[in-house]
Amino acid sequence: MIEEDILTGVMVNYYFTCKTKLWFFSRGLGQEDESDLVKLGRLLHEKVFNREEKEVQLERIAIDFMRKGDIIEVHEVKSKASSEEADKWQLKYYLYVLNKYGTRSKGIIHYIKDKKTVEVNDFDGIEDVLEGVRKVIEQPLPPPPKKNRFCKHCSYRDLCWVR
Repeated sequence: MIEEDILTGVMVNYYFTCKTKLWFFSRGLGQEDESDLVKLGRLLHEKVFNREEKEVQLERIAIDFMRKGDIIEVHEVKSKASSEEADKWQLKYYLYVLNKYGTRSKGIIHYIKDKKTVEVNDFDGIEDVLEGVRKVIEQPLPPPPKKNRFCKHCSYRDLCWVR
């Protein structure tokens, strides 16, 4: 059984975008360092909202920034809304982890290129998603790849399609 403390928000995101990528990522095959999209994301993270305290680490999650108040606001910065559903679940996971510490919170995703924000106010259903993530990463072999719109720019595509 996979312990919850090794799960990350990125894993939750990959569960919705590509389970094969999730499996490779869970094995430490970090291809993202070479990805132009990841580099763009890091640049946006550094330059946008530059007055905010950046990257709050809690357990194995890295929140882009937080604002304190009666309810903690958890903010994620994304370049565009190409994987909005996956992004929402990633943020739900962050709210779930904060709730374990007794912190009331809500989440906001900022899509810079789309000039759009999305609010997430609950973490309903996250335990079922985490169980799904665990099942994928417990498999001895990666799930067979399925072509989708994310494959074109995926840093793992060579691992998927050369087998």
